[in-house]
Amino acid sequence: MKFTELYGGAKFVTAGDKSINTQMRGTFNIENENGKTEIIICGLGYFEFKINGKKVTEDLFTPAASHYNHSDICFCYDKFGEELSFRIYSMKYDITPYIVKGENVISCELGLGWYKNIHGENNSMSYGDLKLCYKITNGEKEIYSDDKIKWREGPVTDSSFTEYEHQDYTKADYADGWENIGYDDSAWEYTKIAETPDSNYYIQDCPSDRVIKSVYPRLISETNEWKFYDLGECVTGWPIIKCTEKGARVRVRMAEWIKDNKLDERFWHGQVYEFTADGNEREYHPKFMLHAFNSIEVPKNAELIRIDVIHTDINLSSEFICDNDTLNWFNEAFIRTQLINTHGCIPSDCPHLEKRGYTGDGQATAETVMAMFDAKAMYKKWIEDIADSQDKISGHVQYTAPYIQSGGGPGGWGCAIIEVPYAYYKIYGDKEPLYKYFDNMRHYFYYLESHSENDLIVSDQPGQWCLGEWCAPSIEHATLPLIPPPLVNNYFYIKSLYRMIEIAKVTGKEEYIEGFKKIIEIKSNALIREYFDEKTGDFAENKNSANVFMLDIGLGDERTLNNLVYSLIKRGTFNTGIFGTDILVRFLFEKGLGSIAVDLLTVDKAPSFKYMMDNGATTLWEEWLGHRSLCHPMFGAVARYFYYYLLGIRQRNKTYGYEDVIIAPAFLEKIRNVSGKLNTPYGEIKVNIDRKHKYTIDITIPEGMNATYIDELGKEYKLSKGKSSFALRKDPEMYVRYLKYKVSFADTYDI
Repeated sequence: MKFTELYGGAKFVTAGDKSINTQMRGTFNIENENGKTEIIICGLGYFEFKINGKKVTEDLFTPAASHYNHSDICFCYDKFGEELSFRIYSMKYDITPYIVKGENVISCELGLGWYKNIHGENNSMSYGDLKLCYKITNGEKEIYSDDKIKWREGPVTDSSFTEYEHQDYTKADYADGWENIGYDDSAWEYTKIAETPDSNYYIQDCPSDRVIKSVYPRLISETNEWKFYDLGECVTGWPIIKCTEKGARVRVRMAEWIKDNKLDERFWHGQVYEFTADGNEREYHPKFMLHAFNSIEVPKNAELIRIDVIHTDINLSSEFICDNDTLNWFNEAFIRTQLINTHGCIPSDCPHLEKRGYTGDGQATAETVMAMFDAKAMYKKWIEDIADSQDKISGHVQYTAPYIQSGGGPGGWGCAIIEVPYAYYKIYGDKEPLYKYFDNMRHYFYYLESHSENDLIVSDQPGQWCLGEWCAPSIEHATLPLIPPPLVNNYFYIKSLYRMIEIAKVTGKEEYIEGFKKIIEIKSNALIREYFDEKTGDFAENKNSANVFMLDIGLGDERTLNNLVYSLIKRGTFNTGIFGTDILVRFLFEKGLGSIAVDLLTVDKAPSFKYMMDNGATTLWEEWLGHRSLCHPMFGAVARYFYYYLLGIRQRNKTYGYEDVIIAPAFLEKIRNVSGKLNTPYGEIKVNIDRKHKYTIDITIPEGMNATYIDELGKEYKLSKGKSSFALRKDPEMYVRYLKYKVSFADTYDI
C-alpha cells in the first residue's frame, strides 16, 4: 500500500547522513489510558523501541530486510539500468499496557543493518539515511512522528553488518534514563523531516529474529592476555560481556572453528565486537549485527557471561532418528545450519561472510525447509523478495533476494522465481503465489532466451558470473566445477518449464502448455546435440555426474544410467556440488536405488558428510573439504529424502498440500530402525520402523488425510485416522528392480 494509507500524516524523521547509530526521543499525550492504543512503526535500517522506558517486544532486527527503495549506488541500476520493485515493512504492536494518562515517551534506537551498510568488502551499499516513522492510534486519536522528535548519537561508532561493531560508552551517559518520562533532553538536537522512501509499505506478517536460547561456553585455554572458549556448537547471536573498568577497551573475536584450543585464524572472517566500557554495571553486546561462531576470544580484563543465540523465530516441525550415526548427525547439522542461516525471514547462504538470501542456495533447500520447519510465513515473504528482485524490463532475476550485488548464474539461481513458489504450493497447498507470480515466471524465460546461443544458455549480464554447478570437487580446485555451465543452466530451464506445465494446469493457464512443450523439445535437442556422446551414452563425459542432470529431465538412454551407476560405485563418494548432490540422491531413491544413495550419504572417505562429522563439524560446510564457509545449508537439501524415503512419508506424484499421502519406505539393509514425523496442513504423520527386533511398522495419520501404506511387495493398505501397525517381512524382497546393471557387484545395491 502507499505510505499515507498506512501512516496518514506521519513523517519520516532523520538525524542526517553522518549518523550510524541514532537515539531518538519523542513525547505524546494520551487522555484515555484505558482505551486500546496501537503503534505502527518503522525504523530504517534496524530499530528497537520502548514506551515509557519499557520494552514492548522481544523482536530483534526489525523490520525484516527487503529491497527497500531505489539507491543510486546499486549495481544493477548503474550498470544495467534494471528496474526492480520495492518493499518496506513496518511493525504493528498493541502498546496499551505501557500507556499512562497524560505525557508518555517513545524512545527508539536506530542502527545500520542492510539499509546503510557502508563497510565490508563488496558490501558498500546505502538506501539512504537512518530514519524513523510511527503512527500511534488511541481510539479515534492519531499521533504522528514529526520533527519535534529529538536525537543524539548512540554508542555505536563504527559498524559493518557482515563483520564488526564498535561501541564507545564513554562519549555520553547512556545510563541516564533517557527512555523515561521526565528526562531533560534540552541538550538534544531536533530531527529533520526526511524524504519518504518511494516504496510499497506493508505490515510485517512474518516472524522476527529473537533470542532463542542462551549457551554457556567452556573455557578451553588461556594466555596472559586472552581467554578462549568453546561453545560446543556453531551458533548465531552475540556474546554478553561484563567489564567494570572505566575506559577499558575490550576487543572480542569470534570464529566458526577451533584449532589448538584457540580460534582458527582461517575461519574468524573478520568477526569482531569491540567496546569502550563506561564503568557501570551493565551487560555489553552488539546492538545491530550478529556473529556466527563456535569459539570466542575474550581479553582478560572482561568477563564472558553467556552467549545469546539469535535467529528468526521459526519452529522445527519434524523429527528423524535411525540406527546410522552419520544420517542422525546430518539431520541435526542441517537443522542447526538452517536455523542460524535464517534471519529476517531470509534463508541465507552463510551467516557471517555474506548473510545474503542467495537464490541458488535458497531454491536448492526451499522444499526441505518447508517440509521440516513451520516456515510458511517465512517463504511467503521470501517469494515476495524474489519477485521484487526481478528486473521489470528484461525479466532478469538477481542472484540474491533481497537484492545485494553478488555472484551466481542464470538457471540455478534465477529459476528460484519458479521453483520456490512451486515448492510452496507442493508443501502447503497454497496456490496464491502461483497466480500472483505466473507472469513473473514467464518473463524470466524471455530473459534466459535472450542470453542463449544455439538454444543453450551461455551468458548472464555482461561482466557477471555465469555459474552452473557450484562447489563440485575437482582435482584442480575444490570450487572449480568441471561440468559445463550451459548444461546445468539448460537443465534448470527445462525443469522449470515442466514445473510451468503443472502450474498452468493449476492456475487455468492451459493455453501456454503447448508453447512450454515446444521449448522443452528445442532445449532438449540442443543438449543432446552439444553434449551427448552417441558412442558411450554419456553427457559431457559424465563429469561431476552430468548424466544425472540429463536423466532427471528424461534425456539419455540405458547406457547413460548404467554409466552413472557404475561411476558412482567405482568412485564411492560424491563428485557433485550445490545442485547435483540433491538431484543425484533424489534420482537414486526414485529409481529404487536407495542403497547407493545411502552408501554415498554415509561413506567414510572424503569428500563425504562423514568426513565433516569426523572432523568435528556441527554445521554443514560450503565446500566438501571445508575450505571457506563452515556453515552453509545448500547440501542439506538432501535431508528431506530421509523423511520421504527412509520414513517413506511423501505425496503421490502430481498431488499437493498432502492431499494424497503414501507411506512407502525404502526398506534398505543398511537402515534397519528408523522413526520420525512430519507436520502437514492436516497435522502430524508419525512413522516408526523396527526391523531389528519386532519387525513392525507403526503409522499415525491425522484426521481428514487420504493416506495409503505400501508394503515391501507393493501391496497397498488404506490408512485411517490414528495409529495403524503392520508386520514386516524379515527377509523382504526389495523394491522393483528397474534395470540390470553390468557391474560385477550390482546385487550389493539391490538392482
